[in-house]
Amino acid sequence: MENMRAMMERIICEAELVATAVGVDLPDGDPIAQVVETCRSGPTHRSSMLQGVFAERKTEIDEINGAPVEIARRENVDVPINELVTRLVRGLERSALDCGRANYSSHCKSMHT
Repeated sequence: MENMRAMMERIICEAELVATAVGVDLPDGDPIAQVVETCRSGPTHRSSMLQGVFAERKTEIDEINGAPVEIARRENVDVPINELVTRLVRGLERSALDCGRANYSSHCKSMHT
């Protein structure tokens, strides 16, 4: 959990840097605590992106992490963790969508078992 928390903190800090670069005033509060609380909401909690992958739907990665990555490029802000997460989720999304189109070939079935 410690590594995951560090990753979440980096993702949020990078997003805050992008917001600051374009002059967005962020609300008061602790976004890291909010994310951790959501993750701890129960043992069966699954993020909407994970639910989308399992349901072979497009995720909201482009809106949540991809958009800040694009803005960061324009503003010359370094956001390596958001870039990595965006690429990984897009790859997972494509893989799940391809499996759905292939009617769950034996290779795709093995990914979900």
